[in-house]
This record gives sequence, C-alpha cells and structure tokens, in this order.
Amino acid sequence: MLIRRGDEAWWRSLAPPDVAWPGLGMETLRADPRDYRMEDLPDVRAVLQVGAPESYEIAFTPGQVINQGSRGACVACTDSHIASIYNLFDEGRWIDHDWLKLYTEMGGTGPNGVDVRGTLQKCVDLGCPRLGAGERDKFARYAFAPLLLGQFEETLKAAIAVNRPCQLWLLLPSLFGWESGGSITSGYHSITAVGYRPDAVKILNSWSAQWGRGG
Repeated sequence: MLIRRGDEAWWRSLAPPDVAWPGLGMETLRADPRDYRMEDLPDVRAVLQVGAPESYEIAFTPGQVINQGSRGACVACTDSHIASIYNLFDEGRWIDHDWLKLYTEMGGTGPNGVDVRGTLQKCVDLGCPRLGAGERDKFARYAFAPLLLGQFEETLKAAIAVNRPCQLWLLLPSLFGWESGGSITSGYHSITAVGYRPDAVKILNSWSAQWGRGG
C-alpha cells in the first residue's frame, strides 16, 4: 500500500505510533508503472479467473520468529521470513535468515528504514543471506498487487491461495495485535500476509514470538 504523501492535512491528522511498539522501518513506496504485476503471474491469474476461496491459510509452522527490536528493519525482516517459508516448501525445513545482514547491506543503521524495491531486487540478484552460513537463497521474482480498491484485495487473496506469502505494507491501526482495530496511526510497517478470511488477514510479524499468538 502507499502512503498518501500529497494530503498533508490528512497526514497530520494521524495518531503517532504507539510508543510501546518495537521498531518499524518502512520507507514511503510510490507506484511505478515498470513494476511487475502480480496478476500476470500464471498461477495467480488462474485463481483470479475462477475466484479465490472465501478463506485460506498457508500451511506452515514458523521456526524462529524474527525480533527486530528497536531497529527500523521491518523490510529486511519480512523478506527473511518469506525466504524461510519458501525453504519449508522447497527443502522441508525452516532455515533462519540473517535479516540484520540484509538490513545493513541495504544501508540500515538502526533507526532508519530501507528501500523496498532495492531489498527485493537484492534478494533476486544475490539472495537473502542464511544465518550463520555463507549461503543465500534467491527469490525467483517479485510482483506488486494493483493499487485499486477491490482488485488489491482479490489479487492478494489469489496469491495467498497459491501459497505465495505476500509482503504487506500498511499504516498500523492503534490496536495492533491478534485482534486489530482502532484509528489509523502514522506507523508505517512491513509484515508478511500468510492467510485471510472474510473479515481479517493473518500475518507474520517481526516483533518476536511474544507478539500476537506466537508471532
């Protein structure tokens, strides 16, 4: 999702992030016509043609849930979680990834966020580094859902329904946890969408296994 940068009055009306929250770290993402489109992926397109199921959840048991602490590293953490989920599919085991190394490679120093597209492209070109090893796991590709009401939700559901975990960027609600709600805040955060039902999205966050229900 994109932050509405042009509407300064709307931006100022947002509540500040909860001071009790750990790090965030999203940089503003702008739409780019050169982006690969999620709806062009053959498996996603096939589901869009027939309609996604009402509810779906990617079946996996997370290993180590990342804890980014106070660092603005949510983008690197999300990519690392996605790499670990694909390891489960490809190798039958959860492999922890070095999110901190990926974050610092992208210019992260602690409080700052890093570029979304640049981090995704690094995971395509070089791979997401495994923790404590010299190996890296490459992403085959990445693509973006259309930023249109209705199409965005349906495309996201179609991707999840074919077991593609999705990086989701959003302004956090004031109540952010297992049951979220309340007013919109200015806290811009990256999380991994791994399931949905008619009234909710199930996510994997990077605030440790103590957050929500096991992370």
